Amino acid sequence: METVFQNLFLHIHPTRVHRWSLRWSYSLGLGLICAASFLLLLVTGVLLMFYYKPSTVLAYQSIQDIHYVIPSGRFMRNIHRWGAHIMVVAVILHMARVFYTSSYKKPREMNWVFGLVLLVLTLGLSFSGYLLPWDQLAYWATTIGANIAQSPKELTDALGITPYFDPGGFQKTLLLGSRSVGEEALIRFYVLHIMVLPLLMVVFLGLHFWRIRKDGGLSRPEDADERLGPPGDDALPVFTQAPKKSYGLMAVVRGASPNVGRGPENTVPAWPHLMTAEAAVFMFTLAITVALSFFFDAPLKEMANPLIPENPAKAPWYFLGLQEIVSFSAFAGGVLLPMLALIGLGLIPYLDREPGGVGTWLPVQIG
Repeated sequence: METVFQNLFLHIHPTRVHRWSLRWSYSLGLGLICAASFLLLLVTGVLLMFYYKPSTVLAYQSIQDIHYVIPSGRFMRNIHRWGAHIMVVAVILHMARVFYTSSYKKPREMNWVFGLVLLVLTLGLSFSGYLLPWDQLAYWATTIGANIAQSPKELTDALGITPYFDPGGFQKTLLLGSRSVGEEALIRFYVLHIMVLPLLMVVFLGLHFWRIRKDGGLSRPEDADERLGPPGDDALPVFTQAPKKSYGLMAVVRGASPNVGRGPENTVPAWPHLMTAEAAVFMFTLAITVALSFFFDAPLKEMANPLIPENPAKAPWYFLGLQEIVSFSAFAGGVLLPMLALIGLGLIPYLDREPGGVGTWLPVQIG
């Protein structure tokens, strides 16, 4: 346990950071926005847990109490709701930034896979929290999501093997605990939302940060030091080419340790440079979330009623594309395309073997 602590937790945050990593135009702070949003969700989620009751009889009333009775309850719920949407958007944009700067290339292949896992966990966290208010919007959006999970049944029905092999029915039952959205589904979604998925998120975030350290920080182009120019007083020396001779014979006799063949090094202390940037991104994320929470309330419709479908019944916005495809083909939208997308994204670092372009926006390979 001590080895894990020393090799993982104590090495997540660097003591020094390359100056290229601090360029806003490169990273856009998207990774930090993801982490800041997750931290806000943890804090507000714990506060909401004090008042929420995971029961089909009491859940809606407890949300109403939070919304109308508990001091600052509506504001906390708004922050939790909009923070979740911000995190989903930030994670998607962060992966797009990594892709368009070729930052998935060697030696960062595994961290790209960790990022893909974090994307799936983020969507799972958002979707599992969707049902908890137990209103019409939550009930029917979850019902649509469960039907998407059941979509392999279209293929097994066509093959006539559903009585013997029914992965779609198994997925839906595993998700809901029964054939429809009810008490069992609410309990399962609640446990997933407050315990299972957050724990997995913390584990993979730790692995993600650890791999960033192991891989030498954020990716950067080979000519990053030349493009950055002379370092400041607190930056370590830059050697774009190893010095041919930077010492004399007497210096060696006196025990000097010359740096022969030393590679480029253009780093600054994490404090105050990196930590100031992290604090700025956190305050920016907090300000945006608070502003949205102040002007826009999290929706709360009528209490869930299985007999009155929501019109139109829509999945969460990040699953709307799948919902439209499922309306034409349940198997294509619910199984085939998501599976191909995940496999394709996971294989990108291993299929793209071009050595150049790392750390540059939209690199163009010539030749």
